[in-house]
Order: sequence, then C-alpha cells, then structure tokens
Amino acid sequence: MVYERDCFSDQSFAVQITLTSRDGSPSVIRQVVIGGRPAGPFGLAPKSHLSPWLSFCDGLRADLVGQTLQDGLHRVLDLCEWAEYLPSQRLADALRSVPLKKVKDARTPAWWHAQAALHAGAVTVAAQEYLNKADPEEPEEELEQGLLQNLVAGYLHLRNTVPLSAFPVTPAAGPPTRAASLVRTAEGLLADRLLTSNERRELLKSLCGLLDLKALAAMGDKPEVLLDLELTSRIPELRAFVLADHIRTMEQAYPRATDATDFRRSAVDLLTPPLSRDEDHALSECFSGTVKEPPNSLERVQAYSGETLHTDDSSSSSLSSSEDEETGDVYERFAVQFEVDGDSIDRIYIGSRPAAPAGRHATAWVVLCDHLRALLVGKNPAAVPALLDTARTTITTLAGRLNQQAVVAGFAPASASPSPDQMEEDTPEEGTTVLAVAQRAAVDYLTALNSLDGSIVDTGGTSPAAIEPKHRATLLSGEAAPTQLAGMLDPRALAWKVGRGRIAFRIALHLHLMNTAYRAVIPLLSPECFAALLVPVEIRVDMQVAIAQDVIQALDPQQAFSPDAYAQAADRYSHDKAVQAKAKAKTKPGMVDDDADYRPSLDSDDGGSSYSSSS
Repeated sequence: MVYERDCFSDQSFAVQITLTSRDGSPSVIRQVVIGGRPAGPFGLAPKSHLSPWLSFCDGLRADLVGQTLQDGLHRVLDLCEWAEYLPSQRLADALRSVPLKKVKDARTPAWWHAQAALHAGAVTVAAQEYLNKADPEEPEEELEQGLLQNLVAGYLHLRNTVPLSAFPVTPAAGPPTRAASLVRTAEGLLADRLLTSNERRELLKSLCGLLDLKALAAMGDKPEVLLDLELTSRIPELRAFVLADHIRTMEQAYPRATDATDFRRSAVDLLTPPLSRDEDHALSECFSGTVKEPPNSLERVQAYSGETLHTDDSSSSSLSSSEDEETGDVYERFAVQFEVDGDSIDRIYIGSRPAAPAGRHATAWVVLCDHLRALLVGKNPAAVPALLDTARTTITTLAGRLNQQAVVAGFAPASASPSPDQMEEDTPEEGTTVLAVAQRAAVDYLTALNSLDGSIVDTGGTSPAAIEPKHRATLLSGEAAPTQLAGMLDPRALAWKVGRGRIAFRIALHLHLMNTAYRAVIPLLSPECFAALLVPVEIRVDMQVAIAQDVIQALDPQQAFSPDAYAQAADRYSHDKAVQAKAKAKTKPGMVDDDADYRPSLDSDDGGSSYSSSS
C-alpha cells in the first residue's frame, strides 16, 4: 500500500511547537499545541475514544516540554516504537477490510490504520536520518522544529488508529472533565508531596473513570463494526486488550499518578463487570514476557526539573480544587502547522478554531483558512509576518471604503504587536526559530480575522456547515458556480441585526476572501453571484441593488453594474430555488425550513434595521 498524503485533512488537525531560550543556550520546547484530532479507525467520523484523546496529548506534553528539539525527536521516536507494542496492535491484521453496508465511505478501519502506520513510518525515517548525522553541539533548530512537529503528528495519527482505540457510539462521549481534571491535578501535586489515603482512592477511581465503559460495551456487542470476525479468535479477549491498552496509556501520560496508586494491579479490581477467567488470563499475558515499558518512565519524570504540563495544576493544595476545572483547552486547542520543503511553505495544517463568541460564521471558517493558505503556501517562512501585515491592511482599507472602520478596530498591522503583558508571558525569548515566528503570526492573523465584528454572529441557531466540504471540494478543483460562492456564506448570519453598510462589508469581505482563497474561479461581481448572495437574505430588491453597488464600488469601481441585469438574475435564482424546493418536498414530505421563523426585513438604508417574524 502507498501512503496517500492527502487522506488526512489539512483542516482538522495540526501540531504547533513553541520554543524558548535563555542566556544563549539552545532553545527548549515551551509548549506543544495540539489543535483538533487526526483521523481514527473510522476516519473523521464521530467516535468515542476508550482512553480519552487528551491522555494521548498529555503524555506527549509531559515527555517534551522543557526538552531540546533533538531530545524531543529521540523521545517521540521512542513513543512511536512503544505504540507498536500496545496489546491491541495484535489485532491489526484483523481490522475490518470490507466497508459496512451503511457506511458510505469505502475506506475501512484497516485502511485508516495502514495509512497512519505509513505516515508514522515516513516521518520516523526522516527524523532518524537527521539524527544520524546531526551534531548535538550545533543543532539546526529550524529544521528540527519542522521535523518534530511532523513526527508528533505522525505519532498521534498512529496512536489514534491503534485497534480498539476508538469505537463509534451515538452520541459520542464527551471528555471526562471531572476525572481528567483530578488526574492532572494529582500528577502536579505528586511532584511536591504524597497523597493522603482518601486522595489516592479518589485518584484511582478517576484513572479508571477515564476508560469509556459505554464504548467498551458497544464494542463487545458489535465487534464486527471494527474487526473481521473470521480473522480472529480473540473476541473474548477484547476487554482484556482494551484494559491493558488503557493501563499502559495512563502509565505513559501520568507516571506519578499511576505509580502512587499501583494502577496496574488496582485497575482490574474496579472494572465493572469484573473480568472473566479467560479475560484475566489474557490480561496477564499482555504484561508478561517482553513488555515494552512506556518511554515516559517515572525515573525520567523525577529527573526532569523544568516546566511540565501540570505546572498550573500543581499550585493546588488538594484534589478538591480540580472539581470544576475545564479541560477543553487541554485536549483541543487552536494550532497552525507549516510543513516546509526547502525554503518555502509546502502545506499548512489548521487544527480546531480560535476561541470566539458562540454563533455562526457569516463566511465559512474554512474559507478563512484557505485564504491563509493561498497567501502563504510557496512563500518563505521569513516573509510571513510582512505578508500578513499586508493582508490586514487590505481588509482595513476595504472597511474604510464602506465607512465600517469600527468593524476592523484593532485589526490593523500595528495591533499585531503583543502587549507588554503578552510579551512577558507568551513571546519566545532569544533563540526562537523563523518557523515559530511565522506560525505564531498565522495564529494571530486567523484569530483576529475570526474575531472581526460580524465574523461570528449569534443567531441562536446552528450554521449550515454540513454542505461546506462539498462546496470546498468543488472550489479547490477549479470548477465552481454561484452556488459554491453562496454556499460558503450563511445568509441568516449575513444580515443579523445590521443594516445596509454592515451587510455590504460582510459581502465585500466574503468576496475578497473567496477571491484570494480560490483564485477567482468564479466571476465574483456578476449579477448571478450577487443574486445568489442577496436573494436568500429576503430584503427589498432596491436594497439588494444598493448593497451590490456599494460592494462593487469598494472592490472594483471600474466594474459596471446593471440593476436590470441584477433583477433578471434575481428572478432566475428565485425561480430555480422554488423548483428545487418543490422537488425536494416531493421526495421528503413534511420537511421544515429551519430558518423559517426568522426573516430579516430592512426598511432603512442607513445603519439601522428592523425585523419581523414570519409567524
């Protein structure tokens, strides 16, 4: 099988490493930011991890933070080798290689695992080849940072597709917030003191609570979803393999906590229902013979004197302080990762989204990301800050032409400079790499773009994000129509509680982003495109014409615009949509328009607006 590089989405997962250095010493890893999640045994479909995803990430951070880049490469190579010895890897050959009848995607658990293994193998070879010739006294930090980011991503892809790592459960289980928070707090406390007997009991209960028993039960009921039953006689041993994987994952991620609770022996006593005799025998076999211990051993952690993942938690005096702690920022953060080939950026991975108020994107988030890629792919990382400053200036100028300067307040290039507090807390010190600075600039740019007034609009509903991947695929192929242009814009968020000027800016920004992201694959200023954007908003035709004229004046004053041509295009669009709706109603009777209760009505051409309900 050949590794298909594009099988893993560039829009769902990224690893970004930040560095720090003091007194001219080699840079050390300050932070490992893991955005989103990679594909698992069922691709990117919703699923439950039997051991939580955050524990994979915690184990990586505990092993990397405070280390030099070369040491980090050695450590992740150890982790990749360790993952191959997880008990469930014995079932790799039994992973299902035939699609399920109800699953549209023909890519099977066996295929996903094989692709992840090939990916991990490729980045492992690259890292090992570099280390074989590297000079520890003269590290090439620019190259090492890129290699380490790729290696971490490859390891997590592999770890996430290990047989029995995840199973589809509806609804998918969320993060075990309380248990995870307590375990992480205890890991920090144990660096300074012993736990009381009550704290040890609570910690042991939480370590066992990180195993998703619902997913485990579902796997036992329908193992054929993941495994080819004709190729394995080990189905009675599934629970033993899962428990062994969980114990070893906890030992790697939380070495102090598992040592303090004698977790390997004690976990079996807390499992409900208890293991059968055959399962208990299978579990014993998993830990007998040549068992490869986790590379993040307790001795390694005790010898480590730098910053750790658990520093923030270790300031707590007791486990009770962890009760209400949120772990969302731990297992899912926003990250931008550049893959560099020679002197230029070859690919940009973006994981998760920056923090922003709840609501719907007027322009789809993926358009913002593709806009960034179009600006930077093929460019030298050293040029990234200047390129993004230029992009900021372009957008602020566009807002000024539409008298919407307040919308972009703080977005101008000067605002990209961190505040004194940020400089003290976040900015890497002397010794950082060009790659780190470039990635940080990209994070700042997307965060600022995502925070523009109107970028996210709280309409009280969910966005129509399900159709975005289909439209994006068409746009990236170079074949598109006004349908794709409008499909990446949410009409309900477009005009939510704003008037003509703000709507014009949102459309102008949308067209600007689409133009840079997809290289003008559609005539963006045509009457057909404006009809696709404005008719769904359901405002008066004269207001639609005025907004279209405002947008054209802001983007291309030389472009001609005919109100009559627009009116004809709007009529055609409305007629086509009516025909499509009628056909859809025949195939799915009783379907209700989710947005039917909200119909914006603009009665003034200034900044004000008024709304009426269709009910």
